[in-house]
Amino acid sequence: MKNLDDLRQFISQIAPRLHDLSHALWSHPELAYQEYFAVEEALKFLREQGFSPVNPYCGLETSFRAEYGSGSPTFAIFAEYDALPDVGHACGHNLICAAALAAFCAVADFLKQGQHPGKVVLLGSPAEESGGGKVRMIGEGCMEGIDAAMMVHPSFRTTPDTGSSAITRYTVIFHGKATHAAAAPELGINALQRSICYLPESMHSGNMYRKVPGSTESFLREAKLPTLRLPGRRAVSFCVPPAKIGSKRSKNGFWISCMVRN
Repeated sequence: MKNLDDLRQFISQIAPRLHDLSHALWSHPELAYQEYFAVEEALKFLREQGFSPVNPYCGLETSFRAEYGSGSPTFAIFAEYDALPDVGHACGHNLICAAALAAFCAVADFLKQGQHPGKVVLLGSPAEESGGGKVRMIGEGCMEGIDAAMMVHPSFRTTPDTGSSAITRYTVIFHGKATHAAAAPELGINALQRSICYLPESMHSGNMYRKVPGSTESFLREAKLPTLRLPGRRAVSFCVPPAKIGSKRSKNGFWISCMVRN
């Protein structure tokens, strides 16, 4: 029976190949649902290790599935590999992909000893940063027959459980009345001003990334002003976390207060 030291030794044997894969993804960042290079690299590695991954998967060209074993329990490991606009893999999804591949191969090697029943599944999930890749995959049944799933994320500290960052996104449009700021400001209703008043206090203070449990993350859209004009329309996009993680039903509530003027 293999122990943790054996699994570490196994991973160390494939680590150089995974380092190369991680660097390749870092050097070739791809946005949501465009991760063709990343998926091809992952599939190539899995085939080198003797697996037969399925791609496309769940109706998504940049999703894939590989598995090994049989029986119960069935454990899934998620791999992410999409990048961010302008800053590439600043969130480290190249590392997430490499770590997921390492964990999947190590568990599969453990199961090959035949002393324990069970199945390990690797799920390649695109569009984590935006686009809801996992939402679409779950809607297509990727979690059917799976008892539990996990993934890892690079960080400056080791944290076994960081909680959930599930969100619901909204876009609120503020309608005012455009006017000339110098000639007739009294005739206008400044939509930008009202949208800024709505933003959380953490953004007013310049600390828009402060982590407060249950807080709302917001950002302005359409915020560019023409010269000497009061804007008649501005949009705010914001994300509201669920009221309670783990409950069967969660309801989000929000209120917007705006001055009314005819």
